[in-house]
Amino acid sequence: MTKPQGRIRLTETQILDVMNRCEPRREQLVVGLLGLQGLRPRQVGWLLAGDVDLDAPALTLVTPEASDPWGWPRDPAWSVTADLHPELTRTLRVYLRYDRNAPRAPNDPLLTARPGQNRPITPEIVNHVVRKVSREARELVGAEFTVADLRWSCAVNLQEAGVDEAWLSRLLGHDGVAQTRRFIERGFD
Repeated sequence: MTKPQGRIRLTETQILDVMNRCEPRREQLVVGLLGLQGLRPRQVGWLLAGDVDLDAPALTLVTPEASDPWGWPRDPAWSVTADLHPELTRTLRVYLRYDRNAPRAPNDPLLTARPGQNRPITPEIVNHVVRKVSREARELVGAEFTVADLRWSCAVNLQEAGVDEAWLSRLLGHDGVAQTRRFIERGFD
C-alpha cells in the first residue's frame, strides 16, 4: 500500500509508545481514542462516562448524524458499540477509578475541557493536545503527526489486521465501504 502524500503513518506499536509517554492521562486517552479507535475530534467530545463498558470491554460511539450527541441514554439508532483496544481499556480503567477529574455520573463528559469543569472537551482542545504530544514525540515517531494522521493510521492498521470492511466503515462513521476505501487510499474523509 502506498502512503497518501502528506500523511504520516503510525503503527499500532508507535501509537502505544506515544500513549505511554503522555502525561496527564487525558492526553493518553485523546491519542488512544483517535489512533486506536479512529474517532473524530468531535466524537471524543461527545463521549460520556456511560459510553464506556469496562466489563465488555466496549465503547458506545455516537454517529456523526445524531441529532443530540449528548443525549442520555444513547439512542441505538444513532450509536455503534465497538470493542475497546486492550491498552485503551487499561488506561480508561485507571482514569475512571483513580483520576480526580474523572466523571462520576453516566451522563458526565468522559473528557472535560478543563480539570474540574463539567464541559466536554472541544475539537479545538483535542487538536491542541495532539499538536503538543506530536512535538514531544517527534524523535520517537520520526515526524510530527496530526489528528488526521492518527485517524488514518487507525483505519490502515485495522484494515491490515483483517477487520471486516463494512464494520470498519461503520466504526469510522462513513457512508459505506467505498468511502472507507477512498479514505484509506487518499488519507482524508
